[in-house]
Amino acid sequence: MSFFASRNSTPVVLISLVLLGASSYYFINKSQNEKQLKAEKLELQAQQSKERKRKLAEERAQRLAEKEAKLAAAEAKKEAELTAQAEIKAEKLRKEKELAAELEAIKQETERRNTLRTVALANYVGTKYASLKVAGKTYNDVTVTKATAVGVTIAYEHGARRFKYADLPLEIQELCHYDAEISKNALISEQKAKLRHNQVTKLAPSPTRSRPVTANKPSKESSSITKPAPKPRGSITARVTSQRSGNDEIHYRDSKKYNYHYKTVQVSARSSVPAKLYNNGSFIGSVSPGTTAKFTTRSDYKGKYRLELKSNSGRLLDSEAHNRKSGLH
Repeated sequence: MSFFASRNSTPVVLISLVLLGASSYYFINKSQNEKQLKAEKLELQAQQSKERKRKLAEERAQRLAEKEAKLAAAEAKKEAELTAQAEIKAEKLRKEKELAAELEAIKQETERRNTLRTVALANYVGTKYASLKVAGKTYNDVTVTKATAVGVTIAYEHGARRFKYADLPLEIQELCHYDAEISKNALISEQKAKLRHNQVTKLAPSPTRSRPVTANKPSKESSSITKPAPKPRGSITARVTSQRSGNDEIHYRDSKKYNYHYKTVQVSARSSVPAKLYNNGSFIGSVSPGTTAKFTTRSDYKGKYRLELKSNSGRLLDSEAHNRKSGLH
């Protein structure tokens, strides 16, 4: 039985072994495939990560290059602007120097011509002509008495006359270095000077005639001079507004008690000259001329006061005391 049993179980075992081997191969193959797929997946991820890093690096490098290019372009533009500004400034400075040189040359030429003209005009004065024809008229026995940029003044047998250079012969114009523009400006200046002189003459006071002073009737001028100055005047008005009495220890030499009687006095002072108000010799305040000044003062402990209004020179104008009013001085 065991023999048949073992012979019958052999195929089952073989099948089981085959199945076991097949399943083992399948699982082993599956595991290897999974490992391979996982490895391929990791490798793909690594390649993708590397590609992303490469692209990021390229983009970063491109942005950096673009930024550097923009900075370089900005620097180049700024430098070009500075260069252009420097060239403009240099050109402006050059033109200013050229203009200054031209103006200086014109100034020097003008001064040279003015000097030549001045010398020529000074030398021309005193020139004599037996006859001189100007504007179709002949003048005999001619002597040049004055020559300016405006014209020439001559003396001839029948008097004197002034001519403008435009009316004189060409040789005289050349001799005197005649310039139409300068002559026109000189004539305008001369006319303005005459106008100012006439205005000043009109505004100037006319001389007055002194009146003879007779012995019987003095003139107004002499009476105004000999009239004495007005006498300074002043007045004081005092009014006692309050009083206070009592007994207290007032420290004098003997340190005894004394009865006191203080008075508060309101004063109005008026003066025709600058003055000062005093009470018992002490300064109270100043009084302006023509105004009424008001002050408040106090008597001594016995109720006595003496008000004095004096001018700044020390003259007594008015005074008033606790027991009398002196009146005006």
